[in-house]
Amino acid sequence: MSAAAATKAATRAETSEAIQQRYREARAQFRVRALELAFDRGLVGTARPVSENTWLGARQYRVPNRDRRGDGYVVSVVDGGDAPEREDDQRVICPCPAGKYGVACAHAGAVVHYERQRHSTGEASTAWDWWMAGGAW
Repeated sequence: MSAAAATKAATRAETSEAIQQRYREARAQFRVRALELAFDRGLVGTARPVSENTWLGARQYRVPNRDRRGDGYVVSVVDGGDAPEREDDQRVICPCPAGKYGVACAHAGAVVHYERQRHSTGEASTAWDWWMAGGAW
């Protein structure tokens, strides 16, 4: 490999790492804004687990809609990258009008809050197994 090709490959690797860093920062800002909205709109503590797909690394939660009683959204959390336990590699997807365009919403914030609580206890898999086996609150 020539010196020019090696330099070009090194520049490409640095550029790729810089892009990944920007994505991580954008996801962190999304989570902060979503949490602010969830606290402001009173949706913290309302996310309920619906299903989990361990093969795809995705979890779904139902979050109520404040505008219509009894209605809600199913918000998905998709793990990505090599370290699924890292919060900056998780993507929160909400089907609400704001979430469809990738804008932070209170529903996503409620799920982010639930995920943080789940991981802070250190017993995320045990609690999930209990819930999916028919456990009741």
